Amino acid sequence: MFQDTLHKALSHVEGAIACVLIGFDGIPIASVSKSGQDGKDALMAVAVEIAGVLGQIQRANMTRELGGVGELTLRTGTVAALAHVVLGEYVLVMTVSPEADLDRSARMLRLLAPGVEHQMQ
Repeated sequence: MFQDTLHKALSHVEGAIACVLIGFDGIPIASVSKSGQDGKDALMAVAVEIAGVLGQIQRANMTRELGGVGELTLRTGTVAALAHVVLGEYVLVMTVSPEADLDRSARMLRLLAPGVEHQMQ
């Protein structure tokens, strides 16, 4: 159901490796990776950790009445991961190569989020 949407994200971002929709509980809903790229296992590990961290931040923010969490970007030497919160309890995570345009990657996740939200309701 979400595969087409996730594939759109990968096809519109040069340097994209993989994309996943995951709950704050760490349970993946859908994931895709570019053919010929072996990034899905790494993405899942990163996505689970990011989802957990964003869930903790979300709970802490609500306790302090700071509002919801929106986005997170994590960069390492070999990959960058961008996360965008959907419906307050799910996360779209995309991994990209270090050379990828992070602004374009983040914009793509923002553009896809409403469609994902619509599919989830």
